[in-house]
Amino acid sequence: MAEQRTVVSVTSNGVGMGHICRQLTVLLSGEKQFNSVILSLSGALPRVMETAASGEFPEAADRGIGFEYAPSYKAGWHHPDGWRSKVWRKRPGYRWDHYLADRIVALVEETQATDLMFDGVVAYDGVVEAIKRLDGVRSTWMRRGLWQASVSGSRLKREAKFDQVIEPGDFVAEFDEGPTVGRPNIQHVAPISMTEVLNKRDRAESRVTLGLPEDGPVLLLAPGSGFAGSVDEVGRQVIALVRELGPDWTIAVTKQSIAQHSLDTEAEGKVVVLKDVFPLARYLSAFDAAVGASGYNAAHEWIAEAIPTLFIPSLNHQTDDQPTRARGLAQKGAALDVMASDLRTSVTQLMNPDVRAGLVEGCKSLPKPSGGREAANLLADQSASVAAPVIGRKFRKPTNPLIDLRPSADSGLPDVEFSESMTVANFTGSTPIEHVLPGSSAEYRAKREQAAHWLYR
Repeated sequence: MAEQRTVVSVTSNGVGMGHICRQLTVLLSGEKQFNSVILSLSGALPRVMETAASGEFPEAADRGIGFEYAPSYKAGWHHPDGWRSKVWRKRPGYRWDHYLADRIVALVEETQATDLMFDGVVAYDGVVEAIKRLDGVRSTWMRRGLWQASVSGSRLKREAKFDQVIEPGDFVAEFDEGPTVGRPNIQHVAPISMTEVLNKRDRAESRVTLGLPEDGPVLLLAPGSGFAGSVDEVGRQVIALVRELGPDWTIAVTKQSIAQHSLDTEAEGKVVVLKDVFPLARYLSAFDAAVGASGYNAAHEWIAEAIPTLFIPSLNHQTDDQPTRARGLAQKGAALDVMASDLRTSVTQLMNPDVRAGLVEGCKSLPKPSGGREAANLLADQSASVAAPVIGRKFRKPTNPLIDLRPSADSGLPDVEFSESMTVANFTGSTPIEHVLPGSSAEYRAKREQAAHWLYR
């Protein structure tokens, strides 16, 4: 049997769970072709780790996927205060990229990984620096398409820094007019959906698990990272319209730890809050319709499961072209797009059983989202040609800068805590956590303690 390879997957911070879910789908797809560790900058990772440890996410536990959290350059722990804060705001990535590079290199060496995969819109300087230092380790950038046409394509020049670039497909790829279209040397795969790798529950079991009524229609309301306009206001309008037009409907509102909305009251009746449910894609059979932002995850999970959906695109994203995704799916007859009419008309249509039946058929006409398996095979094929990585690289010792913007205990920051455990409570707490891969070596811990000095005094 061929030697088992290891891949370190790095995901950006993002504003949702898209990058993590996409990487989990790839790592869980197909045969067990490699060992894997996810190093994520996302605040959603602690919840993912909790579900893997608790048995809520057995697929990840069965594959032995490791997890490690790293604070993004936006994380509050390493923001200075006082006069330093004013200077720091002009350079928010101050020394962070060196920190990220050391984190990646140390983790690759600790796991003896042969492959490094990055999922994000921007290939950070720290990622590029790590690639330069990791001779013999193959690199992959998973870079989603459907960028807004107004976005500059200058950041795409960093594709040349990677050994391969994989673009996950989109159900509306033919509507894409952004800067990623027509790029040379890109590996295109089918759409990627987490529904392809989960042991899904039937309707009855899903409703019991989620605390939903056994009978009657249920609407999934998932604001995600932001509807068009005010998240809370539009969400409340949707709830009010559903109550008026379909009083027999129960409304299930999702709320993740990183959510930016406050639609969390059950006092109004027939509203159930789904707090930190992950992976929700396992329980989609519970719902008769859905309303949400047209992000990549929602579009490719809900549509893949043929849920009649009204998309309310987020206009808060700097890159993702959610209006085009919603418009394209509507033109294909697979969803409703609020921007094609108005909210009342759209919700009225969604409440119509004939309209919902037509949307189900439209969803079923779309291709199977098999991109996770295709991407996993591309990664495995590349990994098969890689020699074992060389370990023992020297680490650049963090220096004390002339103008020291790093926070410290002297400025009110609690001492940095190194821990193999990372929970949602840790993430929202005031103590900076340097999360260390469970079971790692003393040498790795020493490298991590050194790297932390890039951010903290």
